Amino acid sequence: MKTTLLTAVGSASAAAVLDRLHTLGHRVVGCDIYPREWNNVSCKVDAIFQAIQAADAAAYAMQLLDVVKREHVDYLIPLTDVEVDVLCAMKERFAAQGCLVCTPDEPATRLCRNKLAMTEALSADGLCCTIPTISPYGWEPKEKDFPCCLSVCMVAVARDRL
Repeated sequence: MKTTLLTAVGSASAAAVLDRLHTLGHRVVGCDIYPREWNNVSCKVDAIFQAIQAADAAAYAMQLLDVVKREHVDYLIPLTDVEVDVLCAMKERFAAQGCLVCTPDEPATRLCRNKLAMTEALSADGLCCTIPTISPYGWEPKEKDFPCCLSVCMVAVARDRL
């Protein structure tokens, strides 16, 4: 039986992923930053623990590596972007423990997480037709520019305009 570590078991996609893993015969260890009592999926995993926030990348990775070793985890599936950002850079460390981190490699992850860089790469390679993507700094949209995708955190834009 394979063991899979599933992160963010309180997230919207967790129940579907967990059900599929159980259907495939996996033992599932789950984690979330919130206590198990706050999480309705926690009763469906085979084991659960409260995780350190992924924002503390080093501590988070060390905690997961300890769990991988202790629980004999074969696969690690992160369910949030922040976790993917941390774990894609650590695939080799987990592989050394016999665990496959189910994320793209770091360069692909970084490209996919940067809307402007991704659009520029796809456009340059002629791989597909993209929605115009423009950095909003020093640029005001005009009607002809829509639809468009802004590659910026809207909170920062709103803060700057206040």
